[in-house]
Amino acid sequence: MLRNGKTEGKSDGAASEVIGEMMMLVITVVIFIILIAAVSTIITKPKNEIIHMDAHAVNDTILAIRHTGGDTITYGQIAVVINSQVILATASDTNGNGRWDLGENLYLRNVDTRQRMSIMVYNSMTNHVLGDFTIDTMPEMVR
Repeated sequence: MLRNGKTEGKSDGAASEVIGEMMMLVITVVIFIILIAAVSTIITKPKNEIIHMDAHAVNDTILAIRHTGGDTITYGQIAVVINSQVILATASDTNGNGRWDLGENLYLRNVDTRQRMSIMVYNSMTNHVLGDFTIDTMPEMVR
């Protein structure tokens, strides 16, 4: 029914405002989800090194751990634990680049190589274990 040129009843203006607000909210949420997805693909975890190694006795008190393959790692990031004790390692940095490369050794001094040893080599920056092995007895290094 018309009264003074206007219809009586409910106004559609309020409904369209609510729909507009809901559309803006949905668009905002979608943009936020796209932004989070884009940022999460950019941020990556640091790569864990993969290093193959073996150990041999140089004599009764010096153990050598040789890098036999895989990634290289900066010497300052390497930590060695033998039988639950952190051991200071010296390096044979043959090419002078400051990294443990293929064919280079870590030397652990004041270690009884005649006993059973549980050896763990890890990256002290990321706490990623590079190698973990147990040796019952150490044969002398073949020269």
